Amino acid sequence: MKAAIFDMDGTLLDSMGMWNHALTDYLTSKGIKTISDEIKGRLATITFSDASVLISEQLVTDKTADEVYREIEAFVFEQYRTVIELKPYVRDYLIQLQQKGVHMCVATLTNRPMVEAVL
Repeated sequence: MKAAIFDMDGTLLDSMGMWNHALTDYLTSKGIKTISDEIKGRLATITFSDASVLISEQLVTDKTADEVYREIEAFVFEQYRTVIELKPYVRDYLIQLQQKGVHMCVATLTNRPMVEAVL
């Protein structure tokens, strides 16, 4: 093997749970513990950008959508920095590939500062 490309979230990192619950965990951190099933359903199917608009209009009305987006982004960044870990055996496997001279890269949609914080 000469090279390997790895997906980051869910492959190298045990981060899918965080992504699945990021918005509800953010809302909980704001003291919002009860969310209607309708809003939960909408949040599960839209982007963070669109979710920020919905949240600022319906749940955290004292903040603009931009402020909510920045807070969600900061919340996710903190999860990458302090909570999310490599999946079992990933570190050992990557070290073995490195020792064999295999070129490696990570493919992800996650923002670079978050990638650097976790890796």
